[in-house]
Amino acid sequence: MVISKERPATKRDDVNLIQGQVDEPIYSGFLTKFYVKCGNTIVRAMKQHAKYYDEGPDIIWRDQVWLSWGAIDGYIVGVKTGVSG
Repeated sequence: MVISKERPATKRDDVNLIQGQVDEPIYSGFLTKFYVKCGNTIVRAMKQHAKYYDEGPDIIWRDQVWLSWGAIDGYIVGVKTGVSG
């Protein structure tokens, strides 16, 4: 998954693309974990930093961002409610 402030320029039909707002960024040096609100759904994306010692996060809280990923690289995990276990 790729996270960016700009809409990715692609002509491919097999790329998923969704826009959202950063709800919570968590910077931990070598990577930043982003929780992105996309409508009623929260998507977690991670961005690894090549040079964590001189790269800070370029995407911050409340930024409008684009998430993109290959159509065959993702799947939805459903959650059953009301089931005790």
